[in-house]
Amino acid sequence: MAPDRDSLPNDIEVMKELYIQLWMAMESKDGEMQRLVDQLRKHVRARFGRKAETMDPKQLMLAFAEMQKAGALPPAEPALEPEPPQAQVARRIEKAGHGRRALPAELPRVEVVHDLPEAEKTCTCGKLMISLPPEVSEQLDYVPSQLQVIRHIRPKYFCAGPHESESPRFLTRELPLQLIARGLATPGLLAHLLVSKYDDHLPLYRLEEIFARLNIDLPRSTLCDWVQACANQCVPLYNELKKRVLESRVINVDDTGVPTQRREKSSSACGDLEGETKSKAQRQTLGKGYVWVYAGDQGNPYTVFDFTPNRSGDGPQIFLGHLMPKDFPNVKGGRKTQQVAGRQKAGRKV
Repeated sequence: MAPDRDSLPNDIEVMKELYIQLWMAMESKDGEMQRLVDQLRKHVRARFGRKAETMDPKQLMLAFAEMQKAGALPPAEPALEPEPPQAQVARRIEKAGHGRRALPAELPRVEVVHDLPEAEKTCTCGKLMISLPPEVSEQLDYVPSQLQVIRHIRPKYFCAGPHESESPRFLTRELPLQLIARGLATPGLLAHLLVSKYDDHLPLYRLEEIFARLNIDLPRSTLCDWVQACANQCVPLYNELKKRVLESRVINVDDTGVPTQRREKSSSACGDLEGETKSKAQRQTLGKGYVWVYAGDQGNPYTVFDFTPNRSGDGPQIFLGHLMPKDFPNVKGGRKTQQVAGRQKAGRKV
């Protein structure tokens, strides 16, 4: 609280003495404040500095306590009373959320009732026991996949005439459109085949063994033909995606090497082995191909893949077509050169 003006002394000597005391008090206050600030900086540098050493974080609070004692900081709020140990344990268990999760409600349920025999429903005292709500527990079961045969039955109709063509008429409804004309596999089986091969990474020979366990003979060559037929059906979708990507102002291109199997002729030394037939003169060798990815911009957020047997410029030149410069260098392994040459196209970045 500021003193009253009338209560101040009028004597010059007394006022000088009061001024000197006030100046000394302020100097002492500033010195104490600077000392506390330096100590705080020292603790912060030791705790969080580049060459920090192991230190108890509680020591850092000593500087704040001294500043609060000196009046430089407001007093700390009273600490809350610690929770009882039982409450801490209960809160920790509730937060963790461990334990068995509930099974999805959309799964079909098969109820199996485990009831007591009629003889045990009578108590030892002779009275019939009262039924209470049952105890229910759930287990997750797996039903192995199974194949089924779809029989397409088309009734036929006949009319003897007379007709203009002077021949009887036969009518029957056409079959629904199939992915593979007159094929054995339904769309559901083909979808399972593609998902197993490309998403679950199951080779065709393993799928052949899986079908064999179900007493179904599906040779690997047949499965391969089905995969090829499905790929042919996806060509219109692929062409549309490629068209959208080529409409982008910026196309991001990159290639990734993948191992491939190539059938090559054996060497002369291997061909001269005794007992080797002409069909065995060819062997499969592990080669390397390249998968190119073409990603469109924000206006055409689509991604298209293209395979080439080598890394020459023929693959991008064929895919990009008119977007490529005419003097595009057809060099093998020249990614940097290809990128520079692609950027030479005015108004287009590749």
